[in-house]
Amino acid sequence: MVTITGTTTAWLALLLWPFFSILFFRLLAVPAALTTTIVGGYLFLPEQATFNLPALPALDKTTIPALSALLALIVQSARNKTEGTEGIIPRSAWVTGLIVVMGLGVIGTVLTNREPLYTLGYTPGLRPWDLFASLLGLCITVTPFLIARKYLASASAQELAMKAFVVLALIYSVLALYEVRMSPQLNVMVYGFFQHDFAQHVRAGGYRPIVFLNHGLWVSLFFGMATVAAAGLTRIVPKERKTVFLLSTIWLYGTLVLSKSLGALVVTTLVIGLSFLPRRIAQIGIAISVGVVLAYPLMRSVDIVPTTKAVELASAVNEDRGSSLAFRFLNEDALLDHARQKPVFGWGGWGRNRAARIEDGREAVPDGAWIISMGLGGYVGFLTTFGLLGIGALALVRGGRQVTPIAMTMALMLTVNLIDLIPNATQTTLTWLLAGALAGRMELQARGTSLATDAPAQPNAPPPDRRTTTYARTSAQSSPYRRDLSQSRVRR
Repeated sequence: MVTITGTTTAWLALLLWPFFSILFFRLLAVPAALTTTIVGGYLFLPEQATFNLPALPALDKTTIPALSALLALIVQSARNKTEGTEGIIPRSAWVTGLIVVMGLGVIGTVLTNREPLYTLGYTPGLRPWDLFASLLGLCITVTPFLIARKYLASASAQELAMKAFVVLALIYSVLALYEVRMSPQLNVMVYGFFQHDFAQHVRAGGYRPIVFLNHGLWVSLFFGMATVAAAGLTRIVPKERKTVFLLSTIWLYGTLVLSKSLGALVVTTLVIGLSFLPRRIAQIGIAISVGVVLAYPLMRSVDIVPTTKAVELASAVNEDRGSSLAFRFLNEDALLDHARQKPVFGWGGWGRNRAARIEDGREAVPDGAWIISMGLGGYVGFLTTFGLLGIGALALVRGGRQVTPIAMTMALMLTVNLIDLIPNATQTTLTWLLAGALAGRMELQARGTSLATDAPAQPNAPPPDRRTTTYARTSAQSSPYRRDLSQSRVRR
């Protein structure tokens, strides 16, 4: 039986997104179309609207954009071959190994969680058919990673993708600033419901925007990443365009400030500062940040994270922030104790991963992506998931001169997101998209070669005639992503 949640407008938006995606791929270069499909779906599709199919992952704003991008790429490839890295399966043994172990971890989770739980009432055990749904859900989850690894590995593709990212952020900033002034109400106006607790979006005598995302913190993180993208493009684009991206950086940073999220603001400011340091120092800073995120569960397990000091610092800024952080640590402690009971493969879904209570008897609430991942899949699930997300950024440390400025920019954006995964569950399709692009770049570095598309991107120039010429790096029309729309309907 199919279960549909959400309003009519909400599920119509989900149903129409595949058609919009195909349109994006008809009108835009592949990297820009791919970014618009994934990021645009994340930004504009409704939360809490799903099509629940029997024994299958839910179709929602997370899964539909990924599947839409895959469908559009299949249609696009049938019309006109699109260049990318070789095949859809990663050539890196490390990346492939992480994906394989992640799949084996899902199997281990299902097989070791057949018994029901009674901690918070009755919670069913995992059944054999949950294995199929879990593996299929894993495939959909890593789809943005795999297609970004294939189509966003080159410098020109990454530059086009980041420009599309910044354009979407500028559009979204108008909506966010409207809610800063008028209160968070756009989701109610468009989709007919409010997707979270309104009280959490009243902040500092004003409002924190939420637009169409899960929470205002997600909005702030997005603008933090977009600010880093715009700042990076300012240093890459031709001189005559620098002013445009400099103004975009200032505008997006101002929107971030008005979004009223101290954590995202501090991390974004530090990362932008890191980007102005010598490249080698910036690479080391990225590696340290990713390493800390990977080591955080172990650090919390052995109690070397200064939680008390962190609460004191937060309370010095604002008493409410200190109380909120203390409550978060209290919940993490309870959930971590629960996760330790099944440390290898975790507890799986159906709420089994959060079947714990805090000291006052209330149900523990998971906030950070790390504790959610630990509860669901244990150390195997956490290390494979976060390892896959961070491996491309870590590879920059040994990339040398092959590390392009735009790859550094994407790594800095991903660093902002990875740091935020400690306090918040902001692991989204954007995270996987950036991680996949950097993994693709890592493959090029490992082979010591580059795609021809590392030439400067000029998306408005016509492509070479693939019927009579062979694409070469020295070609005047060097990007395979350039398309002459007037020839788009020529029969091949």
